[in-house]
Parts: sequence; structure tokens; C-alpha cells
Amino acid sequence: MLRRTIRSQRGMASVEFTGVAMVIMALAFGIVEFGSLIRAQAVVTNVTREGGSLASRDLKNGSSLLQLLEASTWPLNFACPAEDPNCVQSDQDSKFKIYITKVDAGTNDSVSPTCNAPLESGTLLVDIGETPPAGSGMTKPNDDPHCGLTEELWETLTYKQDYGTSLLSQLTVVKVYYRHDPLTPLSALLKTVPYFGDGTVTILNFDSTGAMSEPPYVANYDSFLVSSKAVF
Repeated sequence: MLRRTIRSQRGMASVEFTGVAMVIMALAFGIVEFGSLIRAQAVVTNVTREGGSLASRDLKNGSSLLQLLEASTWPLNFACPAEDPNCVQSDQDSKFKIYITKVDAGTNDSVSPTCNAPLESGTLLVDIGETPPAGSGMTKPNDDPHCGLTEELWETLTYKQDYGTSLLSQLTVVKVYYRHDPLTPLSALLKTVPYFGDGTVTILNFDSTGAMSEPPYVANYDSFLVSSKAVF
């Protein structure tokens, strides 16, 4: 009877330890993931602002501008570092998308501003299934209302017949998207039954695709879409 009681107590202690350990691991992994997301957002925001600044002043144009922005994304590394011979550029391209669109002011012939064809790099795509995945908010500026400008900024580019001009002659819209893949097994841990529900938990919200030629399209379910937009 005593031995049975001891074994029972040891079993309960093991179960309790497992439960506590799972929670501690989830907290530790969560801290790491949250920190990496903050870092990724900071890099993407900086690249967006730098791109808008350079493009609006015509300091860099075309492919040279895109290459410069890609090279300035350490440690996310949109472009493969020269010192890493094992890096595959096509793999890096699938993690990001950069759009740079210039919006010209209206004229006497066409008072509404004009969205020019965007510069773009990267091959990041979202799932194209019938039901859009949560967090799939990727759009190029040309597909947004007013080319991604606010109503007020759009008005500054609209030609004013009374004055024979517009308040501004051109604005530049830059949008950058980045797919953040988990650094830890947090998403798998949160699917552990019965500690964290029924096994269908999704902590991150972006489905991205690889090749678009045939299904299945979704390649990274538990990834997160980091994005930023700047107007100069």
C-alpha cells in the first residue's frame, strides 16, 4: 500500500512538472519570437523610409535603388551576404516584396493624379485559395485607393483649375513586406494536446506561397507578415 502511494505521488509529480515545464517553455519561446518580430519590424520600417527618401529625391533609381535597399536589410538579408556562399538568392526573394510607386500630379488635361507603374522586387506571394488566409494584406500601391495616399495627400496632387496648378508635383509611395518565419518551435508547442487546446492553435497569421504553378500553394502557415509603408 505504501509503495503504491509513493508511485502515485511520483506520477502526479511528473505530470505536474510536465505541465509547468510546457508553460515555461511557451513563455521563453514567446519572448524570443516577440523580440525577433520587433527587430524585423524595425528593419522593414527603416528600409521603407530610406527607399522613400532616396526615390523621392531621385538619388537612386530603378534596379540600383532596389539593390541598395535589399543590401541594407541586415540581419534579415533580403539579398544574400557576399560572405555566405551557401545562401540561395531565390530563397531570400521568396521572403519579401518591395513596391515603389511615384504618383504624379494632375494636369489641365487630366486633373486627377496619375499612378506610375511600380518598381518591385522579391517574390513573396500570399495563398491564392478561395478563402484568403488571415493576415494576407499584401497589395501594391497601385491597387490601393488613391495609390496608397490619404485623401488629404491625394488632394495636394489634384490639379486646381482656379490656380492653374497643384500644391505638390509628385509623391512617392513605398511598401515593404517581409515574411517572418518562427525561430523557435512555439507554434508546434502550442498545438500540443491537451496542454494548449485541441491541436488547432495558430499563433501567427500569414500563409505564404512558393511556386504558384500547382497546389498545394501554402508553404509557411505559421509565419507572420511584417509590413511598412512610407510616403515622401
